[in-house]
Amino acid sequence: SRWSGFKSPRQLSRIRETGVYLSELRNIGLKICELPKGFQVHKQLEKILASRKKTIEEGKGIDWGTAEALAFGTLLMEGNHVRLTGQDVERGTFSHRHAVLHDQNSDKTHIPLNHIAKQALPSAPLTDIKGARGIQAMFVVA
Repeated sequence: SRWSGFKSPRQLSRIRETGVYLSELRNIGLKICELPKGFQVHKQLEKILASRKKTIEEGKGIDWGTAEALAFGTLLMEGNHVRLTGQDVERGTFSHRHAVLHDQNSDKTHIPLNHIAKQALPSAPLTDIKGARGIQAMFVVA
């Protein structure tokens, strides 16, 4: 059948363990703070990433954007597909997310969550059409 290989919603919605080891969270957290060699982010973002790394190392004072990235990272590590949609994906509505980082000296971008697991984090365009509003995160169910 042309549908072989696809899991049914029943298979995808099985009850799972939801806890994550602290060591795994720290690992994900440190990865989301890493930059490629020679990649230069805005000075303000450097401070944000340094602060994010410090809160992860200390295990306290974690802000919304960091917690959100950790949640997405754990989903990716478990093999779940995560899709972020809309223009606010990169920065977050109030500039808290920083999911896509931009090099200040080139047109290169870096998506830290793409380096957590094997699958990449897809994006989709923002839509404000009534009845078809994009959501910020979802499980992709085939």
